[in-house]
Amino acid sequence: MYTTIKDHKTFRTLSEGWSMERVTQLIDKDAEQVRPYVGEYTWAVFTSYQAVMLRIVFLLNLGRDDAAKLEWHKDGGTRQLIQAVLTAGELASRDVALCEQTRVKLLRRARGRSSSFRRTAAIRASTRCRAACT
Repeated sequence: MYTTIKDHKTFRTLSEGWSMERVTQLIDKDAEQVRPYVGEYTWAVFTSYQAVMLRIVFLLNLGRDDAAKLEWHKDGGTRQLIQAVLTAGELASRDVALCEQTRVKLLRRARGRSSSFRRTAAIRASTRCRAACT
């Protein structure tokens, strides 16, 4: 999905010069000052969100050399951080949404296929995808 972005000119330009030090500078140290005024749950959600975003930036930085890192949504560490905040139902609906996006892509591909064999194969894959999502 994202693996080809590492060679994109804009991505290369925007991600140039990033280091672990620069990524850690993204942490807003002033946010600590408001911690006493927010509840534990709110603080947990905020720090989890911050951790997810930093993890994604870190993976994108690594993705300059390793295209597999660009698929942050497949990363176990990112998923663990998200699971710490979302309920099982919210995670399931996210996964169903991703399945549905995949199914729609398969159907679009099927429409563009010239041979009936390829069109049928794409439609069957879409049907299997729908069954797996539910």
